[in-house]
Amino acid sequence: MGDKGTKGAEGPSIFRTFTNGVVTNRDSWTYNFSKLRLAENIERMIKNYNVFIDEKNKSGKPVDSFIRAKKSLISWDQGLLEDFEKNKKAKFISDEIVLANYRPFQKQWLYKERQLIWSPYKTSSIFPNGKSNLIITLTGLGTNKDFGALMSKEIPDRQVMSNAQCFPRYYYSETGSKDLGPTLEMEYTESKLDAISDWAQIQFKNAYKRDFTKDEIFYYVYGVISAPEFQSKYKNELRKDLPRIPLLKGPERYIAYGKELGNLHLYYENHNNDSVEVEISNKSVKDEALYKVEKIRYVTSGDKSAIVFNKYITIKNIPIEIFGYFVNGKTPIDWVIDRYQYKKDSDSENVNDPNEYSDDPKYVFKLLLSVISMTKSILDLQKDLPNLELLP
Repeated sequence: MGDKGTKGAEGPSIFRTFTNGVVTNRDSWTYNFSKLRLAENIERMIKNYNVFIDEKNKSGKPVDSFIRAKKSLISWDQGLLEDFEKNKKAKFISDEIVLANYRPFQKQWLYKERQLIWSPYKTSSIFPNGKSNLIITLTGLGTNKDFGALMSKEIPDRQVMSNAQCFPRYYYSETGSKDLGPTLEMEYTESKLDAISDWAQIQFKNAYKRDFTKDEIFYYVYGVISAPEFQSKYKNELRKDLPRIPLLKGPERYIAYGKELGNLHLYYENHNNDSVEVEISNKSVKDEALYKVEKIRYVTSGDKSAIVFNKYITIKNIPIEIFGYFVNGKTPIDWVIDRYQYKKDSDSENVNDPNEYSDDPKYVFKLLLSVISMTKSILDLQKDLPNLELLP
């Protein structure tokens, strides 16, 4: 599927390039549901950092004395400490705030300015300057999570899938480098390059005796690696290496499955749900209070057919079959229950409130219903998949 030895060039692999997701090493500072709150947090930390530089230079105090500063003031890592020793001040850049995929079915705002994150890896070549793109994000190596794949259109965090490896539809060429290794900082041109290799296109044409577009290959890959039979049959191999994509009979079925599954994953927030029962105890409450979420939970630990959304709303008749579909170790509904709750970080003391993500007070409620419907649709799609049959 991908080969580190041929990244950015033609070689015996389907994708010319792939990357890890973003690693910040200070998530409670650099991610937030609220764009405004994120900006305030970053500006506060930058102000503290710059004050510490001035104080160090004025007082002559050793660097170690600043490392012991309260964690509610600043979050240190190796890169920021090196800048601190060099008296390299930080500057807040509002354009560096972008929407990112933090965990499955959870987007947050990310401050991606290079000085305040550990590494963007190659995400800057995949999503430069607000450019749109599609990526297939896989479970990486060295994890105890079963293999899975998720299509998205936002910058990925390293743990959106466990130890994520991300394969883009396109990438953008580099015009210069200020650094080398995993902490790359590149400047990118407008040159949009196809991430699917010509080599792969030739292999498909020769195998199936017809022309394949690179879009078809992209969706074929997604369909095959997302097929339950593929994930089960190659479970052990997928823990050790990147997927090897087989050439199967009936490729059109997998292309269609990849497209439909991709759309379900990409638009996970927008699916209608008329299969569950919503019970509201007090309809006179304003929407801001009625749909406010603090911590979603099941009615009982042994019964997942009903969810207490908050003190006013209970969702009933949740179809039990949706708990048979997993992404990165959890069902989509469990990702929403786990990730969409009010939190105050114990170190930074920064607040992260899912109610602040959208201007629509019903956003989290609608999202929960939507992923239930999405999961049902995915399971229905999987019922129509053919058995894996290799070309002779």
